[in-house]
Amino acid sequence: MRTTTSQQGKRCTWWRCLSSSFATALLAAAPLVASAQTGKATRNDGMVGAATLKGQTAEQILAAKVNDKLVGSLDDPNKVFFFYNVKTGKFLSMGGYWGVHASLKDTPAAFWAQDGGTLFTDAINFAQDLKTKQGSQMKWVRSSSNSDTDAGVFFDRGDNNNLNVGYNGWFLEKVDDAGFNTYRLYTYKWKTGTSQVYLSALGNIASEKNCGADSKSDLNKKGLWNEHTLWRIISLKEIQDLMAVASENLTDPLDLTFKLACPGFDRGRMDIDAWESVGTNVAEGGYARIGLEQCYNKFVPTKGMVKPLERSSDDTYEGKFDKNYEFPYKGDQLQTFADREDYKRHMAKYFCMDVRGVHGYIYQKQNVTKAGTYVIECKGYSNTPKALLFAGIGQNNGDGLVEGTKRTTKLNQVSNMPADEQARLHVDELNMDYAGKEFYESSKYTNSVIVQVTEQMIKDAKIAGQKGVSIAFGLNIGDGSQTPNLNEWTVFDDFRLIYVSNTKNEDLVLDELRGDLEYLKNGITYKNRVLRLAKTFKQNSWNSFVLPVDLTVKQLRDAFGANVRLAKLNNLTATELQFETVTLDGKADKDIALEAYQPYIIFPAKTMEDNNNSPYTATIAKNGSTENPYKVTIQAKRFEIPNVTFKTNTDNENDLSNMDDLWTTKLTHDVGTITAYGTFVRTFDPEATQDKTTGKWTFSSSRGTIRDGYDNLVGSYFFDYGNVYYTENPEKVRGLRGFSCWFKPNTNNGTKPAVYLDGVKQEAELTSIGELIVGPEAANRYGKNNGVYNLQGQRVGNTTEGLPSGIYIVNGRKFVVR
Repeated sequence: MRTTTSQQGKRCTWWRCLSSSFATALLAAAPLVASAQTGKATRNDGMVGAATLKGQTAEQILAAKVNDKLVGSLDDPNKVFFFYNVKTGKFLSMGGYWGVHASLKDTPAAFWAQDGGTLFTDAINFAQDLKTKQGSQMKWVRSSSNSDTDAGVFFDRGDNNNLNVGYNGWFLEKVDDAGFNTYRLYTYKWKTGTSQVYLSALGNIASEKNCGADSKSDLNKKGLWNEHTLWRIISLKEIQDLMAVASENLTDPLDLTFKLACPGFDRGRMDIDAWESVGTNVAEGGYARIGLEQCYNKFVPTKGMVKPLERSSDDTYEGKFDKNYEFPYKGDQLQTFADREDYKRHMAKYFCMDVRGVHGYIYQKQNVTKAGTYVIECKGYSNTPKALLFAGIGQNNGDGLVEGTKRTTKLNQVSNMPADEQARLHVDELNMDYAGKEFYESSKYTNSVIVQVTEQMIKDAKIAGQKGVSIAFGLNIGDGSQTPNLNEWTVFDDFRLIYVSNTKNEDLVLDELRGDLEYLKNGITYKNRVLRLAKTFKQNSWNSFVLPVDLTVKQLRDAFGANVRLAKLNNLTATELQFETVTLDGKADKDIALEAYQPYIIFPAKTMEDNNNSPYTATIAKNGSTENPYKVTIQAKRFEIPNVTFKTNTDNENDLSNMDDLWTTKLTHDVGTITAYGTFVRTFDPEATQDKTTGKWTFSSSRGTIRDGYDNLVGSYFFDYGNVYYTENPEKVRGLRGFSCWFKPNTNNGTKPAVYLDGVKQEAELTSIGELIVGPEAANRYGKNNGVYNLQGQRVGNTTEGLPSGIYIVNGRKFVVR
């Protein structure tokens, strides 16, 4: 059982140093290889991952048996195991019926081998750090009633041999698989050791039972025997060894979620007390809950007092059962439940946590022993912008966080959800059941932050006698200075710890105000690196966007919000700019959403976040030499997107074939009448300068000058702060920031094309649902202008940037700032 050093009711200085905004208020604190590849394990490209790990032999596993006290201990990595299904590339985990049925997921569950009884000496029980009123072992269970739901492979069984508990032990049957230790696992239906059933993936990866056990004959009839029954049992030591591999050679980042205590608030997890809570302000009637709407443990975080989370036993969950309560636990059709036990049977897999009318922190700390870049994720959304996911590096004396290491991101906001999404998730009812179902079935509402662990931190922790560098993470709601509204509500689940890179100061930097990308020509290549991107967007409005790298569905949503919208240029005519929505729902996380060099418009639900006022500097060798390297600094306010790859050419250099010498995309979209372009650098102010320490840029008196060779956008269409503008006056030249697009007619026929999105003409004004407008040119923020005036005739600036909402006079025309 994992333990925490904090004691209930103990006043702890750790949480008090976390937030300077209210007198230093708190913590004074896939896949194992995500989406592991399927199919043959042998690779000839040098890439490694879960599919390339050899796995443990039966003899090694038998020799690694532990007693009950060591179940949950990660101290000996040779005695911690993960089950990898060769056919699906997924891992054995927990979910399905009762929340404890065998399930295949990207994120694995850790198991410990134990003695399997006396009938056969080679029998092995596999246990988890779990405790329900039954037990913590994986067994096949028969049931005389509710056979569809109560029979199968469950992880909460005891060590008895009987009908409902299951046979005492599993057996490993070796399969020929050159170079790998691949097995079939079987157990028996009866306590007498008769009638074998084999552990198998069951075909439909999204079903309630995507993993179970059946006889060889039945598995053959279903076409599952040959491949779905093949497993490799991987040790934690094998995973740790992967962390020493250069991150560019990993098939995917390493998912270390098994190190976390109760990351999904699952039913029965023994280690939930490693989570701690503290209130800073609580509204009358405020609370936190763990569980479901009709089956939960409810508590009120204590103001100024750190306490571990607790869990009710299966018999004492709170919440009155309503026999009329309906929920679509099978598909989209509403269904009722026979009683509370039936409710748990179908709903326990959706366990999550919610907080209402409470400001404070919920957090835990975990040690890591390898330097590199780590991502902390959780699924969640909130109706208050005060709800933040945070992570940071704990000081070795336990007194707060290392200065400059705290990172935060605002949780996905309910206000950014479309109306039909809000209705589907019943957010007005503050219903955690619908949230739990969404989190279980989808990664759409994932939030993430990145923390960096340096070699020096590892050395300092060792000198201080620590087991590793402590990463503190969790949720922070409010800054301690405000009284929460009772209707402020946040719901969350499924924390993850992911190791994404072991490179040192060589991440990919893309800054919209740089004037060149020379370091891409003569520097290093970028594979599985963190993209640190400075790009200004107007939130919840349409902006043009182009990148020299692909982004997956998950990367796009994690960076720009769960409800980000993306549209791709579909067609250009003399009279129409036609965009078509890129469908994200229903796609796999790793599917490409944004293709490199293609012009898009994006409707972001999140914009750049300030990384605790910490700029980043990449040190990039020139032509392989360590002398006089490039120093590329980017401001603290930026996006951070892990596992981005810049494609390379046949000479293993960054492939810049789709850029010209001015860093403009060559993949123009030309249909004979209008051409779409994209720039990866700023096109204005040749004298702009950058502070090499902060990464911030300062514009010069030449701000209104277009750089030599760059388009001045006269006679072109471009996006600016949610609007589409056409520049017709040659005196009103315009420049663009990097990673922006513009659209230029090849002939000037005097016709202004309309903008269409999914075949619908966008007219009138910019609205909250993201319609576009074609209107007069904007205030010339990066070109020549004559100033901006209010309606009283007073000059209020040279540009509209940063002005309060209102009506202004720009170049003799009224201009609305929203």
